[in-house]
Amino acid sequence: MSQTILTLTVDDATDSATLIARRGDLAHVSQFTFETPGNLLHEIEQSMQALTALEANPPPTIPEPEPAAPKRTGPSSPVKPPKPIKGKPAVADELDDQPTFSVTVAGKPKRIPLAVVTVPNTSIYDDPRFGAAIAKLIEGKLWDTTTPIQISDNAAFMKQLNTLQVKELALFDLTDFVLLA
Repeated sequence: MSQTILTLTVDDATDSATLIARRGDLAHVSQFTFETPGNLLHEIEQSMQALTALEANPPPTIPEPEPAAPKRTGPSSPVKPPKPIKGKPAVADELDDQPTFSVTVAGKPKRIPLAVVTVPNTSIYDDPRFGAAIAKLIEGKLWDTTTPIQISDNAAFMKQLNTLQVKELALFDLTDFVLLA
């Protein structure tokens, strides 16, 4: 029999809480307002019931990505950059015309247009924890960076995502973390 792990995160300023109930490879996330210990017990019971239901009908297994092919050594012809299609600007040109913020995804910087991420406080774009949370959505293949999203609580969003590993995100949908704008 496997262990059940409960992770509770409470924002003292807003009393918003996130409860993650995890058993084996499956997990259930719930967000609620922490009011009383009885409220917490009710949320734990609900999460355990949802986790049991999830175990009875688990989501399809997502295969691990195949490792990248080893690089060839030896002489090779230089790679030419693709020519832009006439009448259609290249993606880099499209981003140059928009305000963006940067996150590091798989060790490489990625520019995200501000127009696709709505947040209550725009100073959050400079917070490295916010960048790490956004990067996890991308690395976990939950978000393609073009679908507009809305984050209603910056602190809860960062705490919730930064407690999960990228491989665990296969258990979730994008709407478990953000609203679609």
